[in-house]
Amino acid sequence: MLIDLRDEECTGKELEARLDSVHITANKNTVPGETRSPFVTSGVRLGTPAVTTRGMGVAEMKVIADCIADCIWHYDEKKDEISDRVLKLTPGFPSVSVTIALFERGSAFGCFLFLFCWVCVTINAKTKGEMTMKRTGLLHLYYGDGKGKTTAAMGLALRAMGSGKRVVILQFLKGGKSGEVPLLEQLGAKVYRGKAGQKFVFQMNEAEKEATRQLQNANLTAAMADPADLLILDEAGSAWELDMVDKALLQKAVLERPAEQECVLTAHAAPQWMLDAADYATEMKCHRHPYQRGISARKGIEY
Repeated sequence: MLIDLRDEECTGKELEARLDSVHITANKNTVPGETRSPFVTSGVRLGTPAVTTRGMGVAEMKVIADCIADCIWHYDEKKDEISDRVLKLTPGFPSVSVTIALFERGSAFGCFLFLFCWVCVTINAKTKGEMTMKRTGLLHLYYGDGKGKTTAAMGLALRAMGSGKRVVILQFLKGGKSGEVPLLEQLGAKVYRGKAGQKFVFQMNEAEKEATRQLQNANLTAAMADPADLLILDEAGSAWELDMVDKALLQKAVLERPAEQECVLTAHAAPQWMLDAADYATEMKCHRHPYQRGISARKGIEY
C-alpha cells in the first residue's frame, strides 16, 4: 500500500527521513502518475500485515497513525514529541507486526481527507522503540520486444523452488503447451493459464474476448488466494494493454500483495505504474531474432 503525497509539500524522500528520525522506518516509493523524480518520489510504501495476533490494539494503532500523520503535517514543531510517543509504545511489545489505519487530519480551513492504509510495523526489542515498516518481497519487471522475459521468470521460479519456496505462476493469454509447465508443476509450482480458445486476442470476437477476460480474472483471483513466496504474473503487461483483465484487480495483486511476497511481471510494453513500482526493471531489446530469417518457434527452446 502506498501513501500518496502528490498533493502535499512533503515528498516521499522527506517523509522517509522524518519517520526514520522518530524511530519509524519506511521506504520512499513512486506512485502511479508520479510527478516527482524517482529519487525524490511522491509516496511512501507500507507493508501489509497481521495485527491483532501480535499484541497491539486499537489504542496503539491510533497512536502510531497520529505519529505518521504528524510527521507529514506537523514535523518541525512536534518532532521530539512524536519520537517520545513512539518510544513509549515499545516496552510492552518486544516483537510486533501492526496494521494501522492512517487518517489525514483537517487543514486550517477545516477540510478533511482520509488516508487509509495498512502499515506493517515491526518493533525490535533490542533497539528500544525502533519501528520498521519494510517490504522484504521485491517486484521484478522484465519487459521489451526481445526474447527471454518468460524464460527469465521461469528460471527464477526454478531457483526459488530449489530453495524450498512456494511458487504460484499465472500466465495470462497463454493456452498452448510449453515445455517448462509440466516440470514446474511436478516440482510443486501452482500454475494457472489458459484462454477461451487458441486465437490471438485480435482474432477474437467480442464474446470470445469476454470469456477470455472472465477466465483471466478468475485465474488471477485464485492465484492471489494461494499462499506464495514468489508470484509470477507472466504477460501481465499484455493483459493490461489489451484490456483482458480487471485492471484494479491486477494492481491490487501487485501493489497490495503480502509484504514478504516476491513478485515477477513480464510485459511487452509495460504500463507506467509497473515501471514506477518495480524494484528490478530489466528491458529486453531485440537486436536480432531467428524469426526474421523465417525460422519458426522451436519446441524446447521457444516453448
